Amino acid sequence: MSKTREILESTYQLGRIKKVRMLVYSIQAAMAVGLIIMLMVLEGVQLSPLHIPVETFLFVILLTLVTVNIENGFFKRLSVKYAKSDSEKFLTLKDSIKKSFFIIIFAAIIIGLLGAQMATNVLGSTFVQSGSERIPTSPGFSQTDTFEARDGFELTQIRSIDITTDPTITIDVFLVPLSVFDEFGGEHDSIMSKRLNKDEHSGLTETSLTFSEPLPFGEYILVIFNQGDEQVEVSYTIEKEMSNSFMNLVLAMCVAIIIVNIIMIIYMRPLMRLYKKASIYT
Repeated sequence: MSKTREILESTYQLGRIKKVRMLVYSIQAAMAVGLIIMLMVLEGVQLSPLHIPVETFLFVILLTLVTVNIENGFFKRLSVKYAKSDSEKFLTLKDSIKKSFFIIIFAAIIIGLLGAQMATNVLGSTFVQSGSERIPTSPGFSQTDTFEARDGFELTQIRSIDITTDPTITIDVFLVPLSVFDEFGGEHDSIMSKRLNKDEHSGLTETSLTFSEPLPFGEYILVIFNQGDEQVEVSYTIEKEMSNSFMNLVLAMCVAIIIVNIIMIIYMRPLMRLYKKASIYT
């Protein structure tokens, strides 16, 4: 009679654990969705032009996954505690350890891919846009094709803008938002006052524009003024790379997930060996 009662109580407790687990996960999922929607409003998400900053939403998703991973270990421990037999406890622990190994391997693969991309960022850029412009004599000017500082998902960012020209002729190179050029056109002083690059003049064969801060999402243009009395050919190269902040975020979360699962394996393996002795499945 006591054995039957123990089995019934165990079954009841396991049912409660399952219900509580689903309730906790549902609440967390609802909170994550609500937070993502709020962030979408604050970040100015739009479809035309496309602007969906994935990094902001990914932080919420990855943080939720790490939290669920920790909670899953806690619920598994409760399931083992109230399992009806040592065999069931052994199988539960064995399955949990196997899943943890798969999660660790998957996270390690992502870290490896990110490491390769980070090396690419250090050694060179992933995306390149280049062109050239012929600037008429002073007070002539020309503008490049428009370009985006970041893609619509903000996964890439400008690494550098390099200018190549005749060193004997002085030119002014100004980086401005497209809206500024649309407003002021070829007005040198107005464009200069609105420029985003620190540099004013290029008197060298090759030079790189520098910025006081990373360029936000939007369309930009290079406006080049010729200060000499001869036409000049100016070449430019815009190099982009994967966003470092995006890669650092994913890397940190993957490391956290690996640490959580390693701790779970270290904790569960001795228990699995303990129940393995009495299990009918070994």
